[in-house]
Amino acid sequence: MNRNPLTLLLATTASLLAVATVWRAVGPKLPDTHAVSATDRPVGTAPPADLAESAQPTASGGAVNPFSARIHFDWSLVETNDFKRYILNLRRIQCPEPTIRDIVTADINKLFAPREEPLKQSLLPVGKGVGQQVLTALQRQDYERRKRLREVEREKAALVKELLGIELPLPALKTWHSRSYERYEAALDSLPPAKREQVREIQEGYWLASDELRDRHNSVRTPEYVEDYKKLNQQRQEMTGRVLEGRELEDYEIRRSTVAARLGKELAGFQPTEEEFRSLYKMHREVEESYGGTLLANQVEKFDAASNTEKEKELQESVRQELGPERYAAYQKFRDPKWQLVEKIDQRFQLGPEKMEETYEITREAVEFIERAKSGLLVEETAKQGDLLEQKLRTLLGDKAFAVYQARAEQVFARQIQTPAPKKNP
Repeated sequence: MNRNPLTLLLATTASLLAVATVWRAVGPKLPDTHAVSATDRPVGTAPPADLAESAQPTASGGAVNPFSARIHFDWSLVETNDFKRYILNLRRIQCPEPTIRDIVTADINKLFAPREEPLKQSLLPVGKGVGQQVLTALQRQDYERRKRLREVEREKAALVKELLGIELPLPALKTWHSRSYERYEAALDSLPPAKREQVREIQEGYWLASDELRDRHNSVRTPEYVEDYKKLNQQRQEMTGRVLEGRELEDYEIRRSTVAARLGKELAGFQPTEEEFRSLYKMHREVEESYGGTLLANQVEKFDAASNTEKEKELQESVRQELGPERYAAYQKFRDPKWQLVEKIDQRFQLGPEKMEETYEITREAVEFIERAKSGLLVEETAKQGDLLEQKLRTLLGDKAFAVYQARAEQVFARQIQTPAPKKNP
């Protein structure tokens, strides 16, 4: 006999309710036993066998029919302030392990909330009007607040691990100077849990020492600062190398590097192989992050521009030899700000490969035109060429895309791609 699906659903629901009612009536009575260790049975293993059911005798000596009497289930027989006993009691009533984890974690969060919440309130002022010295002092105080919060979070995480075998991830303990903490967090998250916290402590200790070094030198990258900075980074690398090794260490350093992050964006269209990217990163880092940390070569007080230009030439020659002529040409193109400008226009207006190439070539001509204009070499015929380039771009892109192109070109090149008025003969 065919039944309506709704009827089947209602019947099934009624059956489950009936079973639940019987269970509440005759479910096992929990004895008040001694507390057990959290290691008696790891989370996730099968619960112990059901306790023997018992029935209260009637006045005539017979057992009570569970279908004619209802015994009230007392939750206080399960719940207790002793988390280890609480977990055992939940298992005895065959509570599913995921539910046990949810219940116990929620109770632990509630237990620690009065200590955590006051420490989550930032001490930093909202808005402007605070001097830099005052702001730095407040930022240091706010770091001390986060440090106290971290101590409470560690205590909570240790309890969760002891009771449930779960590793609670801890947020980065940010110091008072700004940096790309999200990038460091991503690098740490890529590590195995057993090594992650060790490396996190090394990294957080480095942040603290780095910020103190910066304050001692009033944020001026003097030669003395650079020397101390190099020693500090050498120490960090040695400590990290005692926890990580080989490819694991190399991957971590790549993920935390400013140079690697920039190369990743610049070379997205180039699509380097993994080995190509690793080689390019090593070559660029030797020139751009030569002090061992994320401080770039051109950010120091005594920056030698001529020496750096020579190193850049040597770098490009090494890259050309590594990639070969064809791949090197593509590598140069995708790192070119002019091509990156075209890519941004394509993302918004879907130019397509052919229009992108044509726009790129016109852009290169336009930049050469601007350089001639700035050097005073612009003559009337060259000015007409500038007009022609602008018209070609406007026709190729359309008025709307061309307007966006001009605005972005000003941002990228810090100059407007347009034709200056030609000088009139006296």
